[in-house]
Amino acid sequence: MGKPDEALSVCLNAKELLYKNESLLMDDLTLSTLQIVFQRLDHLELATSCYEHACGKFPNNLELMMGLFNCYVGEYSFVMQQQPSKCTSSLAKKGSYSGQFVASGCRFFVETVERSC
Repeated sequence: MGKPDEALSVCLNAKELLYKNESLLMDDLTLSTLQIVFQRLDHLELATSCYEHACGKFPNNLELMMGLFNCYVGEYSFVMQQQPSKCTSSLAKKGSYSGQFVASGCRFFVETVERSC
C-alpha cells in the first residue's frame, strides 16, 4: 500500500467515526484536514459529505458553514454554494465574512487556472 492509499484509508476511517459519533471529530480543524487530504487525492466529494453531515448536526457553526462553502467552490457547484453563503451571512450579523467567501472562490479559480496552464 502506497502513501496515497494509506492516507485515503486513514481518512475514510475518520469519516466513518464522524458518522458514528455525533460530537467526535466535528471540529473545523479535523474537517479541514480531511478536506485537504481528500482534495489532493481527487476525492473532494468525500470531504463535502463530511461537511454536509457536520453542518446538518451543527447548523449554527460558522466555521463549518465556511468549510462546506469551500468544498462546493472546489467542486464548482455554484448552486450549492448559495445555501452556506446565505446561512453564514445570517450568522455573521455584519457582512464581515462575505469577503472571505469571495476570496476563497477566487483562490480556487486561480489554482485551477494555474493547473491548466
